[in-house]
Amino acid sequence: MNDYQNWLSLRDIDQASGTTKGAGFRAFREIETQLTQTVDFLLLHHREDAEAIAALRSNGKIYPGSINVILLSPAVGQRLIEMLHTTANEPR
Repeated sequence: MNDYQNWLSLRDIDQASGTTKGAGFRAFREIETQLTQTVDFLLLHHREDAEAIAALRSNGKIYPGSINVILLSPAVGQRLIEMLHTTANEPR
């Protein structure tokens, strides 16, 4: 199994930014076209990466119902956290 210790899950992003489930995913989708897969993010597929996903689940790194998993590089993860903090602090 690959070591994803330094990569951030969307659950990590939601928790670090103090947002609800799904906020990290929506922020990721906003910038996805600017990112390079395998450099900026990884997509773990439930069939090919079942062992890794199970390990992430048992360690509490992903949501229990996650099927396919997106992991973000530390730099991109921090970028999303900052985006979410900024959005949360914008006046309505």
